[in-house]
Amino acid sequence: MDSLLKTTAAATRRIAADLRPLILDDLGLPDALEWLVQDFTQRTGVACQLAMDEQLPVLPAPQSTAVFRIVQESLSNVAKHARASLVKVTIERSETEVTMTVLDNGVGLAGDQPRKPHARGLLGIRERASMLSGEASIVSAPAEGTSVKVRLPLQKAVST
Repeated sequence: MDSLLKTTAAATRRIAADLRPLILDDLGLPDALEWLVQDFTQRTGVACQLAMDEQLPVLPAPQSTAVFRIVQESLSNVAKHARASLVKVTIERSETEVTMTVLDNGVGLAGDQPRKPHARGLLGIRERASMLSGEASIVSAPAEGTSVKVRLPLQKAVST
């Protein structure tokens, strides 16, 4: 019983951390993205550049979590599948939206290959964007790399 309780508690902590990464609360989105990119390069040996708009607003928790998770999933896909030597992550904002792009110079996706049964990464990216009234586009071709681009509308501040 003790072992079951410890396992359940550990699983609960892991699920809670997955919902809202503590690093976002501790560092904020810009620094969390810097850490994510540096960690990716250290783990994989793949060069990763981050260009971020200095005017990036403080985003509400659902949006900052989505941006972090989308970049995280995109980098995970690069590490698993792309065989890339360079990844560029760009975060920009306009008056109405935040746009993130993850572009790699890897092998690209073959459009005629069936999706792997447990591959949910790209689907998850599209779903995260959709849940926040955004849109995701994935552009890829064999030997030409992959571009994942997500646009999320900025939520207007509510005046009291």
